[in-house]
Amino acid sequence: MLFILETATILAYMYNGTLGILCMSATVLFMVSRRTSFLNKILSLMILSLPMSYIGIGGMNMHQIYAWYYMFLILFLIYNATYRSNTVRFNINTIFPLFVVIIDLLINLFWSNNLAKSIQESGQLLMMLVPLVDACNNKDHFSLELKEINDCFEVFLLSCLATSICTAIQYLVYRFMHVQIGILGFSGNNRVLYNCLFKGASILPIYLGIGFLYTLLRMTYDGFKISLLLKNLLILVGMVLNSSRTGIAAVAVVSAFILIRYFFQHGSVRALLLGIIVAISVLYGMNFILSSRVRLSSFLDANGRNENFLHGIEVWTSNLRVFLIGEGFATDSFDLIAKPHNVLLQSLAQCGLIATFMLVYMFFVFYRSLYRSKYSPIFLFLIISGFLVTDFYANCFTTVIIILISIHSSYHNEDISRPRA
Repeated sequence: MLFILETATILAYMYNGTLGILCMSATVLFMVSRRTSFLNKILSLMILSLPMSYIGIGGMNMHQIYAWYYMFLILFLIYNATYRSNTVRFNINTIFPLFVVIIDLLINLFWSNNLAKSIQESGQLLMMLVPLVDACNNKDHFSLELKEINDCFEVFLLSCLATSICTAIQYLVYRFMHVQIGILGFSGNNRVLYNCLFKGASILPIYLGIGFLYTLLRMTYDGFKISLLLKNLLILVGMVLNSSRTGIAAVAVVSAFILIRYFFQHGSVRALLLGIIVAISVLYGMNFILSSRVRLSSFLDANGRNENFLHGIEVWTSNLRVFLIGEGFATDSFDLIAKPHNVLLQSLAQCGLIATFMLVYMFFVFYRSLYRSKYSPIFLFLIISGFLVTDFYANCFTTVIIILISIHSSYHNEDISRPRA
């Protein structure tokens, strides 16, 4: 039932905002009626609202700050503050870096030329960091049973499948009826990017990539199942239709990492290096074999991003203040040239060396705490894709998946050193 409601809601919003409100309201009523905990209901609704997180409640003409997602996020934060105030324990290894980042963001507000935008982006960055730090500080997470958090991952997969189907419908409607629904992108060589309801060509495949890797992990832990393979292929269809290279490249690397670590029992570092080599080899092979027939000749081309990378370095090294504490989120330096498609370079330019070092340290501590968790490759995927896109912390699904992984990791870190018989 949830799958039907989610698919109907996405399609409705692609056509008309009023229909979308009605369908999403039906989804909310259905979730409220389910016999599960309040936290599980809120997290599930946050997940189900992710495909609509780039548009407002009223549709594509409304700013995304008024999206359904933020309503459920506020409820989640209220619940967190109300029921966990007496269980939070602080660890200097993560609280101090977070404190430094907050001070850096506050200082940068003083010379912002767009205070509202700076506050919004700073808030998005902090919303990604808070559950990450919380996971490193606390062993007891929320009043959520392990079965319920596993159900939340299944809801995430369900949402990815619904999004992929809606992307395929978007393709068919535009290809054969020449009608635009949802959000389309257009680039050189008459290439059409089918983005469903996501703004930015590189965002949708990263979202779908999480679902793709989740099904792959399920097959390595629960055994091969035709149903999981079909779900995996359906998600892949949505990624291919979008035709953005970012998600496909990052998924290829992490998929190879998962399979090498699983079948050959290599350590994480060796498996990652081998995964990168295998993924690059496969992508270059596909490019060489198929370029003459399906126009993939530019798949591995930098496509002008080298200029963006260099410009990010120029902004970061422009003066001592920017070098140390950054230029802030709302300045004019990136108006004429796109932001660097690399979260590290963008963080250096906007937050400076000190805050960026703290951010990298927090990511390292969080990943180390997940070292033996079966969902750690999904977090690794977010990091790798972050080196290929801009503002990855602003993607709502990044925050949600970190919350889910952090809660799951508090129960147990599963042993992945041996494949199942």
